[in-house]
Amino acid sequence: MMAGDGRPHGWYASAGRMFARLEELLIVYLLAAMTINTFGQVVARRLFNSGTVWANELTQLLFAYLVMLGMSYGIRQGGHMGVDFVVSFAAGRTRRALNLVAVALCLIYALAMGAAALSMAWTYRVNLGFLTTEDLNIPVWINYAIVATGFALITIRLIGVGIEVWQGVRDGVPLPAASEELERSRVEPS
Repeated sequence: MMAGDGRPHGWYASAGRMFARLEELLIVYLLAAMTINTFGQVVARRLFNSGTVWANELTQLLFAYLVMLGMSYGIRQGGHMGVDFVVSFAAGRTRRALNLVAVALCLIYALAMGAAALSMAWTYRVNLGFLTTEDLNIPVWINYAIVATGFALITIRLIGVGIEVWQGVRDGVPLPAASEELERSRVEPS
């Protein structure tokens, strides 16, 4: 449902805000953990000539998790690059239709990649559940499950973008400038 100012309200908006806050907190904690781990290793190696063998692997895993969450966050913030050369020439319903096609194509990609990652996670879990990462002994299937989870989050974000494009709240998949312009045109009469 839309409020009088053109923004969603009700359970959809509350769930969206809660989901966005959780996503932001996870990104902050992952980035902090990566930074603290890396800094601690640099200090341990340079000052005390010691360190742990698993620190590099932990940083790599945290970075991979951060990237998967960051892609979803980027879609919400409009931070991903948009190729809108053709769409920029269109107006009205044609523009909305092209944007919905773009959202649909992005959804197909996200669903395909998520399904492939989920399939790999399942295969590793069922057939190769004993395989673990070299230093941390984390089951390998968990890493594939994280990738699948990341694409699930991207899918959720894209569905939200599709709804916003359909309702006329947003103009494009990741076009922050266009969204800001649309928002200004609602507030300021031309």
